[in-house]
Amino acid sequence: MIKWIKIFASCFVLFILIYEANFYINFRTNSYLAVYGGPLNHYKEDFLLLLNDKKTGDKLNVNIPTPFSKGVNLSLGKNTVKLISTDSKISFEKEIYFYGIFSFNIIEVSSDEIFFRRYFSVPVLE
Repeated sequence: MIKWIKIFASCFVLFILIYEANFYINFRTNSYLAVYGGPLNHYKEDFLLLLNDKKTGDKLNVNIPTPFSKGVNLSLGKNTVKLISTDSKISFEKEIYFYGIFSFNIIEVSSDEIFFRRYFSVPVLE
């Protein structure tokens, strides 16, 4: 019985390694970060996306469906993601912990709030 448990555990670990390697090969990164925009013309100002206090690109217009969507390299442990408006009135900060498992991290901007969601498999688009 112990022999079969070891075989099953080994197959499971091998499957996870192949799954992780597939995402790393496809994206050339260890995680994926996206910002999904809110309603059209709701926010007058642009936003900045900061990952560990470093800009990830230019200003984001969150009035369009997907202003930012790409793979990022997170360092092991705690990472900080910030979405800040250019006039600094609206701010969102979330700590992401990375332990080596490829994850899809999505920030959704609605008319009322800003949400954070995390998936460890390909997220279902609604």
